Amino acid sequence: MYTTPSYAVSYLTYNTGSYTFNGRAGASATVYNNNIYVIGGSSDTSGSSMYTDVVVFNIATGIWSSKAYTGTYYTRMYHMATLYNGLIYLTGGYGGQMATAYSLQTYNIATSTFSTISFTGSFTYRWLHSATLVGSLIYIIGGGKAGGNNNNEVWVLDTASNAFSQVTYSGSFTGREGHCGIYWNGGIYVFGGHNDNVGGTTNFNDMNLFFVPTNTWSQISYSGSTSTRAYFGSVLYNNAIYIIAGSVTNFQNSLATDAVKFDLQTRTFSSLSFTGSYSGRYIQGGSTVIYGNTLYTIGGYSSSNTAQSNTVQLSNLPTGTIIDITYYNL
Repeated sequence: MYTTPSYAVSYLTYNTGSYTFNGRAGASATVYNNNIYVIGGSSDTSGSSMYTDVVVFNIATGIWSSKAYTGTYYTRMYHMATLYNGLIYLTGGYGGQMATAYSLQTYNIATSTFSTISFTGSFTYRWLHSATLVGSLIYIIGGGKAGGNNNNEVWVLDTASNAFSQVTYSGSFTGREGHCGIYWNGGIYVFGGHNDNVGGTTNFNDMNLFFVPTNTWSQISYSGSTSTRAYFGSVLYNNAIYIIAGSVTNFQNSLATDAVKFDLQTRTFSSLSFTGSYSGRYIQGGSTVIYGNTLYTIGGYSSSNTAQSNTVQLSNLPTGTIIDITYYNL
C-alpha cells in the first residue's frame, strides 16, 4: 500500500566552495550516481551569452563545482541530454554555435571528455524536443526548427552505430516544442508543449502515446483535469509522471507555480499539495532530474527573462511497493 503523500518545496542552501553557480536558462541536467551534471545554457533567453562550462552539483554535500574537460564543446541552449552507458548524448539546441548545434556530441563522465560524433542519416538541428532512451535507442520527438515551425517528426538514434533514422508511423500527432517524452511500459508518453506555427499562442494539455513496438500514435483520454502547459519539468517515478513549473497559456505568459501528477496505471491527473513556495519559471524540460524520491529543478528563467540560479527540490514523493511492469525487449 502507498503511504500518504507528503510534499515540500525548498530552495537548497548550498556550499559554493570555490565556485558560484551562475543563473542560466536552457541548460541540460543529468543525474549520475549522486551528482547532477549541468551542461550549456545561457545567461539570457536569446542565447547571446552562452556558457561553455560543465558544472556538477553533489547531492550528498550540496557543493557546486566546475568540471575541467577536454575536447570541443559546441555551445547551445534548449538542447536535450540523454544518459546511456556512461555517456551524456547531447542532441539539438539553439543559439550559440547554432550552425553546429545539430551536431551529435557526447560527454564521457569518467574521462570528462567531449566528442563530436559523425553520424549517418539526414537528421537536422532542432530545439526543445524530447529525447527518450529506450534500450540503446534514443527517440527524438518534435521540437522547434528553423523558420519558427514545430515539427511532428519521430527520429531514432542508434547509439551502437550512430545512425539516425526517421520513423514512419501510423496515427496522428501535432507538432510541438517544450513537451515531455516519458518511456513507460512499451510506450513514450508525450504531454503538453507549445505550437508556434500559427501566431505562437497555443499550449497543449493533451496526453499522447507513441507505442514503440508498432510505431503508432494514439491520444489518451484521461480523468481529472490539468491546465495547458509547456516548457515544464517532468520525471518518471513509481508509475507516475510528475510535472512542475512551466508556462500555462502561451509562450511567455502565466508561469505555473504548481505541480501535478499523472498516474500511468489509472490515467488520472491530480494536483499535488505541498508546503513551501515555488516561484514560477520556464525550465525547458531538460533541467529536471530525479534522485531517490526527490525531484530537482536547476535554473530556468522567470517572466522577466531573468535567468535563475536556484536549485529547487520537491521532496518526499510517495513511497511504497513498485508494481512490476513487463517491458518490451526491443
